[in-house]
Amino acid sequence: MSTNEIATKQKQVKPSDLRNCGWLQTRFPESFGSGGISGPEIGDDGHLWIKIPISDRAAATALKGAGFQKSIQELFPDAEPGKWQLHAIFRKYSRGFFKATIWISEVQLTAARKQIFLGYIGATNLRHFARDLRQMMEIGYPTFGTITDAYSGAAFIFRRLKLRRTRKAGAHPAPRPR
Repeated sequence: MSTNEIATKQKQVKPSDLRNCGWLQTRFPESFGSGGISGPEIGDDGHLWIKIPISDRAAATALKGAGFQKSIQELFPDAEPGKWQLHAIFRKYSRGFFKATIWISEVQLTAARKQIFLGYIGATNLRHFARDLRQMMEIGYPTFGTITDAYSGAAFIFRRLKLRRTRKAGAHPAPRPR
């Protein structure tokens, strides 16, 4: 699927999405964005966003997880230490009739007017991004390089979850031990 085809599948956010984005901010101290104390700010193109202040160490970990070989100091030698933020922009996409939506986040590392694109993360809902963004800062959670890869990756997650749920419900017999 192309980037243009995915763009046509973008859905409008609902009030519950704004509340979930506000909840997401409660998981990161000093973060701000859509649905938080600054108000129900929705981007012109229908996206939600959050900015999370992070340490230099967390910024370096996120950078390595995104596949960068150079350090922050090498990329931006004049960047002020301790001023890094993880900026995530969330968009909601349709997968088709009677299928659950997919959330894709574009993640950037910013400091003052400098920014580094880290990649995309796909998730089944906004609340899952709390885990993914935390792992990005702590262990270098890898990102997708393109939005099409993130869309396909999130769709794969849905298929795995659906299979797991049907096995738990007894719809499919469990594999036999060998």
